[in-house]
Amino acid sequence: ADRPPGAKNPGRLRFVCGATAEELEAKNAAGNRMPSGVIEITVVTAPKVRVTNQGLKVNGEDKSGDIYNISGKNYFKLRDLAMLLNGTPAQFSVDFDTENSIVYVTPGEAYTPVGGELAAGEDRSASCVESRWTLRIAGGNVDIAAYNMGGNNYFQLRQLGEILGFEVDYDEASRTMLVTSK
Repeated sequence: ADRPPGAKNPGRLRFVCGATAEELEAKNAAGNRMPSGVIEITVVTAPKVRVTNQGLKVNGEDKSGDIYNISGKNYFKLRDLAMLLNGTPAQFSVDFDTENSIVYVTPGEAYTPVGGELAAGEDRSASCVESRWTLRIAGGNVDIAAYNMGGNNYFQLRQLGEILGFEVDYDEASRTMLVTSK
């Protein structure tokens, strides 16, 4: 229902279908104002997920692992990446607080393998959802793109490189991810 001039908006949205611009202007002129706030609608679509079909080189050596391409970006399990960079200047350790859903990363500290690193398993792309885990590096929370598939968290490779100090490049001709520790 129309409200008298100066009446407060109770916070409900009213959609007007089929009204022309002239009809809306006439309502406003008569004091029956339309809501004037800005409404933002976000459309969320499921990411396009697949096991990557790209190669991987770490410090010039061919490597492989459980790697997914999600909406055009490559995502790794932290344990896999920690294993690949272990013993290099870009090494880091990984620990988990499952009760509070926190992943702890300590740059410069050697990674201790737990088993199963770099093993490419079955395709779990159908189970892809945004991760609710917090990534904490050197004591501070980090805002980074992350997804969970089959109970494992996957983080965007290029963002990890920027945060942890290793280089990420791509060789278009060979369709190969290039990871280099600094």
